[in-house]
Amino acid sequence: MKRSTNIALACVALAATLLGLWLVFSPGSDESETSALGFEDSSIDEVARRAGFDFPGSTEEFLTAQPDGQAQMDITFTAEESEVDEFLVDSNLPPKKAGERVILHSSPLWELNPDSEISSSVGSHGGIGRTVEITDEDDRSRIRIVLVEQ
Repeated sequence: MKRSTNIALACVALAATLLGLWLVFSPGSDESETSALGFEDSSIDEVARRAGFDFPGSTEEFLTAQPDGQAQMDITFTAEESEVDEFLVDSNLPPKKAGERVILHSSPLWELNPDSEISSSVGSHGGIGRTVEITDEDDRSRIRIVLVEQ
């Protein structure tokens, strides 16, 4: 019995030592690393720079979400309805198509099935695919964007 106890204790000590060495010498996460899409951060300025957007002056409620380990970013914001077409043109996106749905997944940022009609536009910029949906919310438009690596 004593020998089996010594062997078990030696195994536990070896496992603890190996775990300690791994924790000391393994590279931790570097918070300054860029995302899978190459973004330094998820600010409106960085998203505009990397994804080629020219956000409207009336932009409010700008939010982003990036699933861990995925080369995808979800973005939502509101803007005045009168600025949406100009946003698409200034961002080098095609004109919106009424009634065409292009985002088929839910996000922490939006409901999958909005209560209003959907318009959409799809394009790319610098190796990033840009899928845009526009819905109406009261007196503003809600813009939902999915960015993916191409």
